Amino acid sequence: MESSVKQLPKSETEITVTLSVEELQPHLEAAAERLSQTSKIEGFRPGKAPYGVVVQRVGEMKIYEEALESAVRKTYPAAVRQHNLRPVGSPRIDVKTLAPGNPLTYTATVPLIPQVEKLADFRTIKVEKKPVSISDQDLGRNLSELQKMQTREAEVGREAERRDKAVVDLQMFLDNVPIEGGQTKSHQVYLSEPYYIKGFADQLVGLKKGDAKDFKLEFPKDHYQKHLAGKMVEFRVKVTSVVELSPPALDDSFAATLGQKTLADLRELLRKNLQAEGEDKESQRQELEMLEKIIDGSRFGDISESLINEEVERMALELERGISEQGLQFEEYLKNIKKTRAELKLGLAPQAVRRLKTILAIREIAEREKIEVEDAEVSAGVAEQLSANSDNPEAQERIREPEFEDAVRAMLKNRKVIKFLKELIVK
Repeated sequence: MESSVKQLPKSETEITVTLSVEELQPHLEAAAERLSQTSKIEGFRPGKAPYGVVVQRVGEMKIYEEALESAVRKTYPAAVRQHNLRPVGSPRIDVKTLAPGNPLTYTATVPLIPQVEKLADFRTIKVEKKPVSISDQDLGRNLSELQKMQTREAEVGREAERRDKAVVDLQMFLDNVPIEGGQTKSHQVYLSEPYYIKGFADQLVGLKKGDAKDFKLEFPKDHYQKHLAGKMVEFRVKVTSVVELSPPALDDSFAATLGQKTLADLRELLRKNLQAEGEDKESQRQELEMLEKIIDGSRFGDISESLINEEVERMALELERGISEQGLQFEEYLKNIKKTRAELKLGLAPQAVRRLKTILAIREIAEREKIEVEDAEVSAGVAEQLSANSDNPEAQERIREPEFEDAVRAMLKNRKVIKFLKELIVK
């Protein structure tokens, strides 16, 4: 394998890699085997057809195209190590030559780790540790949620009372114009619980199945839809059912359904869980404040646009997954916040830059403090992932790649740096 490096502006570099026909051959043979598993070839079991037969069946160019990804995945990390580069993020691959009987040549444009021109004096930074305590009110709310999960429901023909649930078809209007996304069927309202629009549940008390009612209420002034915030909105509701809620008594029998002997045992377990959750959140707060102070006191060199864009894409995907896990459509979310995908990503850019600066600062501190990860620790981390993916051959193959070991090493080193900083800063 031959490789060369060309420096580019804004902390980027271009690596040119060339594989001879002989070096490419193992990748071609593996690609032919993969293709023979998915292409029916007369006279041969899947994956067992000779290379020449596969060429005749699918064409040699198809095999070269199939081999490209694995060839790049194997040789790019080797070229990085050969030139002692410190890339961060994924490379942008541009294939220069890919043809049967010829060497493979490609370029990999990759952002390098920008310089930390001045690192904050983190030994003088202090973050105050805040006590975590669980109140009886916190415990009561948690118990109520568990109680609600076991509440029996029964539809009734009477008027809705405060202890009931009303199911309504809902329409919302602003200045007699239907609000986009403001129409919904079978909307459930627990009449004893606070509703995000003050007074909405009150309007439903006393209604029964089949009743319709129009009324106006003010939207919260801090509502995320700015065109509705603080405005008087007209609501048109039709009750489709009234449901009587019969929650179980909070006693030892209730505790037994949750695996505890007594209600006192259940309260103690919940208190311990809430305490652990609170301490975890406090630890995250300490970590965030600590890193923010380090970033604000540091100065960084230029960060490449490709690296920022990659981080923005990652953040957008994280947001989309979070929205989906809440049962919402991402496109609907974008409509609600009145932004396109492009506008959303533009707004994420400043946060992406700070996340990248955090990574840079952690790396710099690890170098200065000589914080290292032992090979045995990396091996244990890789073994853990291999075990977790024991039934996924493709994942196991990726886990065995050298770059996966590098990722595990980086993750473990980050954890050690955070632990070092918290012991030093958080008091």
